[in-house]
Amino acid sequence: MKRNFANIQAMRGIAALLVCLVHSVAMPVSVGMDPVVPFLGAVGPAGVDLFFVISGFIIATVADQAGDKAASRGRFKIAREFALKRVARVYPIYWVVFILAVLVSPYIFLAPSTVPERPLWRLFLLIDTNNNKIMAAWTLVFELYFYLVVGALLLLAPRRIFHGILAWASVTIILLAYFEVTGNPWRFAVPFSPVLIEFMLGTAIAYALKQGVTGHARMAIAAGVLLFAAGAYANHSFGDWRPWHRTIAFGPASALIIYGVVAHELKYGWTFKRPWQQLGDASYSLYIWHQPMFFGMLAISQWLGLFRHLPGIAIVPVWIMIVLGWSMLSFHCLENPLRKWLEGIITGRRGKAVGEDGAVRVRGRPVAAYGLGAMACFLIAFLGLGGYAYSQRSAFASAGQAAQQFEQAMSANRIGLAQAAASLGLLPDGALRSHVDNAGRPMPQTIQLQGWAADTSGKRRPLQIMAYQCGRYLGTVSLRQPRPDVTAVLNIPDDRHGFTDNFAARPECEAGMVEMLILTEDQRFAVQSGIMP
Repeated sequence: MKRNFANIQAMRGIAALLVCLVHSVAMPVSVGMDPVVPFLGAVGPAGVDLFFVISGFIIATVADQAGDKAASRGRFKIAREFALKRVARVYPIYWVVFILAVLVSPYIFLAPSTVPERPLWRLFLLIDTNNNKIMAAWTLVFELYFYLVVGALLLLAPRRIFHGILAWASVTIILLAYFEVTGNPWRFAVPFSPVLIEFMLGTAIAYALKQGVTGHARMAIAAGVLLFAAGAYANHSFGDWRPWHRTIAFGPASALIIYGVVAHELKYGWTFKRPWQQLGDASYSLYIWHQPMFFGMLAISQWLGLFRHLPGIAIVPVWIMIVLGWSMLSFHCLENPLRKWLEGIITGRRGKAVGEDGAVRVRGRPVAAYGLGAMACFLIAFLGLGGYAYSQRSAFASAGQAAQQFEQAMSANRIGLAQAAASLGLLPDGALRSHVDNAGRPMPQTIQLQGWAADTSGKRRPLQIMAYQCGRYLGTVSLRQPRPDVTAVLNIPDDRHGFTDNFAARPECEAGMVEMLILTEDQRFAVQSGIMP
């Protein structure tokens, strides 16, 4: 059986894209894409389950072919080479992104406070699933554990890899079931997580294809897609992405899809178009880079005030294209050269990752240049949007500077938010109307505010809205949601007066008052209160 499958590469790209899309809208604050959040939230994270099945298939295939060479090359050498190649594949680009994430973590949001703080060395070595620098890196811990198991089997039984994996899978499933039934805390450990079953399913596909099984490929794809959709609905309705839930909902479906696309390639020669394969080549770079990049662009967009002047549908797609372009560039100019260089050292064969002209080529074309060009175009678009928003934002400069003083004024003078605004020279304005429809805690450390705000003066003044809890600043509210009820009652143009925003709760504040300070460019203000349960 051949080692490289075009359709596997394409499926890796699709899996990474699913995860990327859900994380583009799953932000600590609303980014104006609320209608698509439930759909992407139900499907996107399952890209990880596809990844796990793919990894099981690839690693089992590679290890089986390496094991065939044990007699001539020696088991110690092939096991060592296998392990070092996996290290060269996973760690270098991860370390680059991790170090950058550590450097920017004091300045931008990278993880909610519910993600426990872990020693940096544990995150650096990928031995802890609670990663508050690159949250998506939790999956790499399971990948590395599976590599460790297969590497050990190459050392112990290189000619019987599939038998060894079957034995490991049997023992793991028995212990997993026992720990789950007895409530043993070991059920939370990586070696006994249900998601390992997805690696086992990938291994089963590799074994079946090695035996020449390629039948019913199209039926398997169709059944897998239908089962994937059913699993997404069931998990969204009744589950919560716990290991057992996601494994049952998406493991068998992912296995059917992966078997189907590989069997179809072997039997009929059909493959995904070249762009999908190229996306698969860059899938690891895309997976590692996308979340920190999205959080960074969110911080920039908030600072520029983009969401006050543009809908999310005009901003988020630009983010995605920037991330895709950067991922292609990262793969061809960083990840792949580093991996090839390290593999050359490991094997003693210094293979080149680039062409003689310094460009990585596919069919004679510099693919890295395409990634750079695409990223540059969308970066220019992003900066253009930012420039427009910044020009609109300039009128708020004095009010924004004063806003930093509100909390200090309230604390120093023991006065409320309205008195603090007045003491700083702002004038109350009865034309500024608002209401907090709901103030709750969807999670222990998160406050969610829902409501609306509008300027009824007819001047259509841009509004800046700041949220406070017990006199402590939470963040800025963005008006992006249509509220036709508000538009009809107040008889005002435009219906984007609604908001739903999440904020990190202030630890010193319990239940009590939540206030919104509404500011205009002509130094007017209003204050609206809500009660936290």
